[in-house]
Amino acid sequence: MRHAEVLSPSSLVCNKKMDPSRAIAGARFAYCALSSLTILDALDRVNVDACVDWRCMNYEGAFGPVPMAESHAAYVFCAVQALALVDALHAVDMDRLGWWLCERQTPSGGFNGRPEKAPDVCYSWWILSALVTIDRAHWIDMEKLGDFIALAQDQDRGQVRLHSRD
Repeated sequence: MRHAEVLSPSSLVCNKKMDPSRAIAGARFAYCALSSLTILDALDRVNVDACVDWRCMNYEGAFGPVPMAESHAAYVFCAVQALALVDALHAVDMDRLGWWLCERQTPSGGFNGRPEKAPDVCYSWWILSALVTIDRAHWIDMEKLGDFIALAQDQDRGQVRLHSRD
């Protein structure tokens, strides 16, 4: 199998020509592929410039699964980390993206993945990771986030639940 066939730019990014049924995995696949290529020191096997052409970025500076789709924290995490791997964070407006990410913090201190949804620990991790990557973590209430995560701990089972025991 030739790498050019597997890692063509159209399969790595969410673009207008992509079949929507395949585009849903676009940002996630790009992150996984670029992570693997980084570990293998093989980024030269893909057109990195084409991968930076993220058409899934929305007006608020965040990312959705397909063009014009609602932004979602999971796709934001994948897109931000993929761009960071190829030194291309300049392709996003980090203040606008940071604002969208900060707006996901709920009164409980946790983060939701998109507006009007419940917070959970997974989204909190994805969003905090993205905020750290774009150097905007100081924009959130870290103490409230810590409290939210602490409340989600199950002391009896030694695990972390998605939500607290409200």
